[in-house]
Amino acid sequence: MSAIYEWSDRDVWDFIKDRGIEVNPLYGMGFRRVGCVLCPLTTKEMKQKEIAMFPTYKQAYIKAFQKLLDNHTFKRNDRNWKTGEEVFDWWIEADKDQVAGQMELELKKN
Repeated sequence: MSAIYEWSDRDVWDFIKDRGIEVNPLYGMGFRRVGCVLCPLTTKEMKQKEIAMFPTYKQAYIKAFQKLLDNHTFKRNDRNWKTGEEVFDWWIEADKDQVAGQMELELKKN
């Protein structure tokens, strides 16, 4: 068998299945990464799915963002956020036309 860093996803899952290793149930729910709810590295669609599945996390994020705003922890607030909800909308990449400070980069076609 090759070194683990050379394994494909299939190799990993076969190894887990062959040995009866218990895995996080989120994998069975379609998650490819676990350990971070509303992770900035995930897709907008996955964030929306996570909000629906784990609504208390949404409120926890909003509360944390509001605390950062209240304590002036954001060193730079060029987006002019007033509420934790506004920061949350930016975080989850809500509709770019409705979220102040949201921007989209476009690549020039040659």
